[in-house]
Amino acid sequence: GHIKADRTENFLNSHPRAHDGMDSAPGVHAPGERHVNGLLGEFGSERFFSDVGRGGLRVLFVGNSITLHAPKPEIGWTYNWGMAASSRENDYVHQTMKLIHAVRPDADFCAAQVANWERAYWRGEEELEFVRPARDWKPDIVVIRLGENTGENLLAEHPYAPALIDMMNFFTRNGEGRLIVTDLFWPNPAKDAEIRKAA
Repeated sequence: GHIKADRTENFLNSHPRAHDGMDSAPGVHAPGERHVNGLLGEFGSERFFSDVGRGGLRVLFVGNSITLHAPKPEIGWTYNWGMAASSRENDYVHQTMKLIHAVRPDADFCAAQVANWERAYWRGEEELEFVRPARDWKPDIVVIRLGENTGENLLAEHPYAPALIDMMNFFTRNGEGRLIVTDLFWPNPAKDAEIRKAA
């Protein structure tokens, strides 16, 4: 389930980042430089945002448009950050990283957009292949925050909790990374129950 704040802070303070040869990944920019596609340059900017190069704790945010949404002028969205935030610094990913940086200034992060998985989660890893580089970055902490794009009618047709567990295992490499799973932005008893079952 959820990791309590004090336990998370203890983990952040005590976690030594073991250098594993990934620090020199292509496209990694200088510490603190915000950029699109820095880590995952071969993929479209609508899928990734990264702020890497510090060489410390690695945090991966996996989610939908609340995590990251590319510009879509036809709906009045012209930005490339978490949807509905007034600025990049105010989206939930950057607000969370602000708190983490207060404890671990060396922390790097990447945000991966997986709204397609929400709409076809029963297909499993097939819907996650395009974000495999984020998994292979070997994050120390994975934050999964999604579910709004999954229609409730799908829950009856396709078991949700097992698919979410498979996703959790995919991104944590079967338990190698620390996992935080959140509930939905809007209360939804059916989906929340499935998320709790998986977490």
